[in-house]
Amino acid sequence: MLAPIDTRLMALLSLPRNAVGAEIGVHEGAFSREIVRIAQPKRLYLIDPWLLFPGETYADSWYGTRRATQDIMDARHAHVAATFQRQIEAGSVRILRALSVDAALMIADDELDFVYVDGDHSYEGVTADLSAYGPKLKVGGLLVADDYMLGSWWKDGVVRAVNDLIGRGQYAIEFKMGSQIALRKLTG
Repeated sequence: MLAPIDTRLMALLSLPRNAVGAEIGVHEGAFSREIVRIAQPKRLYLIDPWLLFPGETYADSWYGTRRATQDIMDARHAHVAATFQRQIEAGSVRILRALSVDAALMIADDELDFVYVDGDHSYEGVTADLSAYGPKLKVGGLLVADDYMLGSWWKDGVVRAVNDLIGRGQYAIEFKMGSQIALRKLTG
């Protein structure tokens, strides 16, 4: 019997080493730790508002009212800041506590070698992230989207948004494995 493949690990192994990257949707920082350990980025932006999203649309998400409170979100942020304190002081990790589209304004165009998109999974949220971070990604850079599948509360939001991006012809599929899809930026 074959062991199951950890597709998030496979996505991590595809990230360039000693590069500049961003993770959108940090949550409690577990995947962020793996990015630092495996990709050893020169600089990594950790982007998350750690904000409770009210309303029925987001109620079942990690940041919705059935799973969290604002106090829990604040505690998650504090945990991530404490976890990466040494890297923050060294300048290799920068936490941007903001909505992802607002955080994009703090990153220079053509600065990123990779971006891992795992924030708001709604069609509108993923589309906004892809639009905001496309200019931040260098030509040849890697865009990896998590949860490229039909989901629970987000339904087909990730799939539709990523497919729309692919259809524009500026990205080529590098790989698709499980719920991970990686796209290589072809043009500026």
